[in-house]
Amino acid sequence: MWIRTLLCSALILFPIWGKAQCSVLSADYVCVGELISFRLDVGTQTATAWNWNFGDGNSSTLKEPGNRYSTAGKYTVTGIATIGGQQCTATRQIDVFGLPIAGL
Repeated sequence: MWIRTLLCSALILFPIWGKAQCSVLSADYVCVGELISFRLDVGTQTATAWNWNFGDGNSSTLKEPGNRYSTAGKYTVTGIATIGGQQCTATRQIDVFGLPIAGL
């Protein structure tokens, strides 16, 4: 399901199936320097820990972290939630676009 929210943002939900089920909820793309937020949707399950790798050298252990990319490109984001002793891993590719240049 796509929901477009801003010029450089869109919302999309991707299911990842396994023993512990979860999905990544995040923007589909973002502009350089713009804050992008991430969340692992675990449904009715209870997660006790989170680990994120944003693909640009930054990481987080917050439940719903954010990141700002400083360089345009494609980044693979990995989120891991611990649910009942099992790990649910979801990955998501984010497109980061450079800022538009105004013409004269």
